[in-house]
Amino acid sequence: MKRGIILLLVGLGVLLLWCEKEESPSPEVVAEVNGKAITLPEFRRFYELDPNFGLDSTGYPALLDELHKLIDHYLAYEEARRTGLLRDSLFIRAQRWEHLQATLRQLYREEVDRRVQISEAELREAFVQENVQLHVRHLFVKDAGKAQELYRRLQAGETFEALAAEVFQDTLLSRNGGDLGWVTAGELDEDFADAALKLRRGEISPPVQTRWGYHIIQVLDRKAQVMLTEAAFNARRSALEKRVRRAKRAVLAHRYIAEFMGTLNPQPDPHTFRRLWEAIVPPAHREQAHLPFPIMFTNELIDRVRRALPGALEQPLIHYRNGQVTLGEYLRALKEVPLSHRPRFRTPRELSNKIGIWIRDQLLYEEARRKGLHRHPRVLKEVEEFLRQQCYLYLLQRELQTITVPDSVQQYFRTRDDNILKRLPLLRHFHTPEEWRWYQAERRLHRALRSHPASINIHRPLLRRESQSIDWQRRIRLFAIRKPS
Repeated sequence: MKRGIILLLVGLGVLLLWCEKEESPSPEVVAEVNGKAITLPEFRRFYELDPNFGLDSTGYPALLDELHKLIDHYLAYEEARRTGLLRDSLFIRAQRWEHLQATLRQLYREEVDRRVQISEAELREAFVQENVQLHVRHLFVKDAGKAQELYRRLQAGETFEALAAEVFQDTLLSRNGGDLGWVTAGELDEDFADAALKLRRGEISPPVQTRWGYHIIQVLDRKAQVMLTEAAFNARRSALEKRVRRAKRAVLAHRYIAEFMGTLNPQPDPHTFRRLWEAIVPPAHREQAHLPFPIMFTNELIDRVRRALPGALEQPLIHYRNGQVTLGEYLRALKEVPLSHRPRFRTPRELSNKIGIWIRDQLLYEEARRKGLHRHPRVLKEVEEFLRQQCYLYLLQRELQTITVPDSVQQYFRTRDDNILKRLPLLRHFHTPEEWRWYQAERRLHRALRSHPASINIHRPLLRRESQSIDWQRRIRLFAIRKPS
């Protein structure tokens, strides 16, 4: 049973990333959009999770640009409401999924955050660790199965240089083998930094999950920072407390889930699981330990399984104390999951793990609902934030489809011709045509959203104060280019 519990703890990292402390009863308001307040905690969540923030500029201008981007999210949401987009079945499904995730985050806040205690000694140790200098390189992909494949290829003798040329779109990281150069641990994503600090010189990590995706990390060299001052420590105290709190929260969340799931003891039914695997996988590949291609539960595949196993749909797929989930119930539930979050797998073990994570979240969600957390104001606020982001990305994707890269721009990225750069100096900020298209789409959407009458009020003194509190020298450095998301 112990191994089963360990598997049920997989995938908590990104979920716990959002489990910050509750907002104060009267948080400061950094802007208002048509009467809707944008609080400072909400704005911080927004810019801290934007991989492009601070890439081209720093200080107050960068923060103001980021606030305008969040304001565009608010306006996109209003546009979606006006046009009926929120009533689309895809948005409804996404909203239900995010409500489940937000409810789980609130459950962790209620059950875990109150137990977190941080000592002065822990803060000082974290300060020393984040100032360790690392010469590091990495490979990055969004898919866990692809990351495992890259790791196996490295173990088989392929080089970082060859694989970086394959996985990175931007020319810098594709040419230099994913080399990020010398950085301090504090400049890196926390999960990335934690994994890198555990590596010896030359050692390669197995895939590491961060908020962005999956990384394979190699530490080429390291050295400790000798000169650390009390003033520098005090300047970093708030960020260090957040970092230590997040790490301790993860430990306590794992313990809470292990205790909760241990009492329920969910177990797959081996007979039903075997029949499911045989219905999914083509006959020629059923006995292979590792499929040559990833499989995802599309609606077409779900319907095919239902047609292939009509007599097994009422059979239990998962047993747990005082309950079970049938194969039919699991397949119906999968159809309510957005495609981007449905299981992807290459082996029976991966599929079993994904089913285990699904039942873990369902049982925890039932516990959260029993406590009434699905109606918590923080949950409803996070769902609305999610919908605003999805509306913006939907409209942005629509703009992208209308943009064609001109021949002169294509030629520049092929040749890096200085004469073209003289005519189009903006190109110096981009590494690929796709980056250029993304930037143009953002500009077009911004103009379209601002063409409608809107009341926008920005509290600039608060924004300037926030800018002064950011350590602009320690922005997370994992990518050399903008990351469309």
